[in-house]
This record gives sequence, C-alpha cells and structure tokens, in this order.
Amino acid sequence: MDAPEKASENAVEKILKEAMDPDEEVLARLHYRKEAWTATYNVAAIPTIYDYYFFATNKRLLGVFVDKFPELVELPYSKIEDFDLIEEYNIDKSLFIVIIGIFWFYLLLIAFLPPVFSVPAILTGSLLTYVVFKLRKKRRYYQIKGSLKRWEKNFWRIPAEEYAEDFVKIIRRMAGV
Repeated sequence: MDAPEKASENAVEKILKEAMDPDEEVLARLHYRKEAWTATYNVAAIPTIYDYYFFATNKRLLGVFVDKFPELVELPYSKIEDFDLIEEYNIDKSLFIVIIGIFWFYLLLIAFLPPVFSVPAILTGSLLTYVVFKLRKKRRYYQIKGSLKRWEKNFWRIPAEEYAEDFVKIIRRMAGV
C-alpha cells in the first residue's frame, strides 16, 4: 500500500470515528474502487479512480467517498425499502454508438474502392463491430431502493460481487427488508 492510499484510509477512519455515536458499532465494512471519466471546462476527459468505503453500523449506513478529500454520507436504515439488482455497461451507450458510427463512416468510404479491397474491409468491419459489442462488459450493482435523491441513488450502489454479499445481507437484516 502506497503512502497516499494509507493517508486516505487514515482520513476515512478519522471521519468515521468522529461521525459515530459512542454506543454505535461497525457491523460490516466494504471498500471498492470505481473508475469514471471526469472533465473540467479546460481539461479533456480523463479516467479517474474513486474510492468508496461503506460501513454498516448498528444504527445506520455510513459511506465515505474519496476524491481529493473524504466526504461522509449517511443513510438511516428507515429510508431503505429494498434492493434492486441492476446492470449497466462499462462504456456509455451514446459514446459507443458515436465511435461505431465514425468507424462505419470510414468503412463506407472504403466501399467505393474496387471490390477486391472493399468486400474484405466491410466483412472485417462487420466482424470487428460484433466483437466490440461483445466486449462491452456489464457491471452489476445492488441499488438501494427508497426515497432517495438522484445523487444518493448513484452513491448507494454496491457492487454485486462475492465480496459484497455479506455486507448486503447485514444491511437487509438491519433495515428489515
């Protein structure tokens, strides 16, 4: 573990300790990293990795989002109605369609070449399009259902991976769903 990562975890623990009541205890914890494309007004979009820390306590659900500085978010168990298992692609559909559209535009230009060149190019393009469609991976999440704001719904997505199963079971038990 490198120094910035360790500093980040120390900051998360400090925030957690400050936020918890004296009689509150952590029942389960979960940490995962999520990559997202970020852009500002003068910088091109770049992939950025964000750390998410979730803590199920005996009173509420706590989450810490780490970008540059850790930020605490809490969710009372009373707001949790259920969980949905959702799937989304790792590549935004609109971006994917634009890339394929540009690719096929160039393939259509090649179609005006003699058939010796154009037919193999279009067949290869069709095969590549199919392969790229199949390479798009779906990510699965447990989405907390309840009267949540849009940003809360985005934040309270727990990856549907094996390491998160126990965490979700504890939340279900504590929320009574």
